[in-house]
Amino acid sequence: MIVHYNTRREGAISTYKEINDDKDSPGKCLGIIHSDFRDPKQINEMFEYVTNNILKDNRLDILVNNAGIVSKLAVEDDDNLSTYHETMAVNLHAPVQLMKLSLAHMKSTSSAKRKGGVIINNTSIHGSRSVEYMSAYAATKAALDSLTQSLACEFAPDGIRVNAIAPGVVPVERTEQAFNDQSVVDMWLPHLPIGRLGYVEDIAQATLTLATNEWCTGTILTVDGGMMARSNMPFRPRPPKPEVQEISEAPSSGVLFEIPT
Repeated sequence: MIVHYNTRREGAISTYKEINDDKDSPGKCLGIIHSDFRDPKQINEMFEYVTNNILKDNRLDILVNNAGIVSKLAVEDDDNLSTYHETMAVNLHAPVQLMKLSLAHMKSTSSAKRKGGVIINNTSIHGSRSVEYMSAYAATKAALDSLTQSLACEFAPDGIRVNAIAPGVVPVERTEQAFNDQSVVDMWLPHLPIGRLGYVEDIAQATLTLATNEWCTGTILTVDGGMMARSNMPFRPRPPKPEVQEISEAPSSGVLFEIPT
């Protein structure tokens, strides 16, 4: 396993250590790798580095497209549509590029006496129903759902399954501070029939199912505590427009692989 990151290096190191410290884990994490997915060139460089220098004579069996930007902004306030374009680049264009690269690698039998593999896209409940001020994010997830189904059909002759998992409200590193506020938790709980927020373990178990069930392809698995069954997300106020909205800084410098100590 290899963990990718762009801005949250400490989180990647923590994941690396948690995997390798687990005595019951059947696999190990080989290292963490940096790449800015806003830059298609860096994506190509990262994939080439991983397959040629880390996996070497082994092969990539599973790709999990998990990187993403959760953008919350009224379209009217998105000057130059910079937030929209950045969200599209990371949430949609990067996964498509990685799926294309993985197809070429997985269907090759030159590195092993087998072909095929599994691709799992992390989409969202926003891909099917969304709310105000999340149009860019919702559009990327809806498109990724559709691509999951289309590419499942395209890649099937090469033994590659393509699935997606659509999580609901799951506190993660990025949202940890917000969900430490009980009022934020209380805002969501009435909309969750199961009566609790999601755990990362809920998503991990669902991901494992999609990776191992050989009759699952083109599947979009919703794991949301029943929220979409009820379909009444809470209303949230319009996010404030930034005083000065500038195009995000240029993609950071290239690929950097490391084995944390």
